[in-house]
Amino acid sequence: MSGGARLGVADVRRIAELARLSFGEEELDAFSAQLAAIVDYVGVLQGADVPPAEGLARSRPTPLREDAVTNPSGFDVADELLAGAPARDGDLIVVPRVIE
Repeated sequence: MSGGARLGVADVRRIAELARLSFGEEELDAFSAQLAAIVDYVGVLQGADVPPAEGLARSRPTPLREDAVTNPSGFDVADELLAGAPARDGDLIVVPRVIE
């Protein structure tokens, strides 16, 4: 519908139906002109010659860290976390059975 093509009242009526909107005949005429102007403007924007933004083309990639398991705090995390469990079996928390 770009390139000067106009949206007719039937097009707007169908768009409104798909959006589950209802408009009077005067509103359909007004929306037809407004939507056609929007579609035409999108066509203008698509044809615009826009240079790339400064700095983006020359930006350096972010260095990635090595994917490795680490423990920066230096203590056994499992023991610390499981210390408050009411009962445990190794690194597992023992809970009462709820389903028979």
